[in-house]
Amino acid sequence: MVSLPSSVAGTARADNAPLAVRYVNSVIVSDETMFGGQKVGGLSGIDYDSAKKSSVAISDNRGEEGPVRAYTLQLPIDATGRVGQPQFELLSVTGH
Repeated sequence: MVSLPSSVAGTARADNAPLAVRYVNSVIVSDETMFGGQKVGGLSGIDYDSAKKSSVAISDNRGEEGPVRAYTLQLPIDATGRVGQPQFELLSVTGH
């Protein structure tokens, strides 16, 4: 299961006011989903980069099924908030 990014209503501000966080949605990705020759696994730590208009995520398996991985991906969300299948763009691999 992929937990989608919480929508952050602001960024770090000079007045140190707390940020507002809103849960958006979730989507299930098959356990057999492959990208870059590796099983994707569960994803977490998902964050949206508005400058690049894409998301970044890390694999939940902590290197148990291969090296530690981070992904750049598109998370298509329609006007109703329904999420389509993630579209992976880039894979970053770190050794154990």
